[in-house]
Amino acid sequence: MAYPPTRVNLAGGFFYHVRAASAGRRWRPFTDALGAWLTDCLPASPRLVLVGPSAAYCLEDAFLSRYPEITALEPDPVARWLLARRARRLGIRSLEFVTDDRLVAPLVEGRPALDDVLDGLPAASVVFCNVLGQVRFLLAEPEHEKWQLAWTERIAPRLCRHPWASFHDRVSAAVPPRLTMPHRAPSRLSDQEMVRTFYGGVAVRVELLDHLTGGLFPEELPHAYFHWELERGAHHLIEAVGLPRSGTVTL
Repeated sequence: MAYPPTRVNLAGGFFYHVRAASAGRRWRPFTDALGAWLTDCLPASPRLVLVGPSAAYCLEDAFLSRYPEITALEPDPVARWLLARRARRLGIRSLEFVTDDRLVAPLVEGRPALDDVLDGLPAASVVFCNVLGQVRFLLAEPEHEKWQLAWTERIAPRLCRHPWASFHDRVSAAVPPRLTMPHRAPSRLSDQEMVRTFYGGVAVRVELLDHLTGGLFPEELPHAYFHWELERGAHHLIEAVGLPRSGTVTL
């Protein structure tokens, strides 16, 4: 995903590579649980589209290896180089990159976006790689509202033609949520249910940062929840949702 050039993205790019390099075993509980969930959620298919994967640090080799061809929407040249090296090691037959922004500014401005990319890849599965929770930091409030409306009108209906999954930030905080991963729910937890389920037993007051990912996907679909300690003292409640087969739910 490309970002507006006037803003510094603290969640991705150089900072993210540094975090990934220093994470050690801290990320493993999250990535292991996420890998099992993704493998269970999405069927193998001829091509996988990764939206905002960086170097796919969160995705396990076993999951990526199920797809002989991968298209990655990723603007970071360092991430592309690392992902390409990894794809060669895994024996992935084809790795293509879309390097320009197809997720943020094009939706706000009404230009060709992710839906146009998917039009050329009718058999592909799609994974949004912890990217949607970052959009709120890249756009001012009026622009973000416009982006959400364009997502609802353009991207959500297009996803009905593909198997898809997304894992994204629900909230982040200085204290960890309490859960066994993955925590499965028959539908998306409301804010009140989320707080009660994951933070109700915490002894100290918790300030939660909402990443504004509500309303992007059907709330009636089964959801899963994960704890990701991005760096020491930075705890993210990751929400995951997917539709393994196309055409069964109206978004």
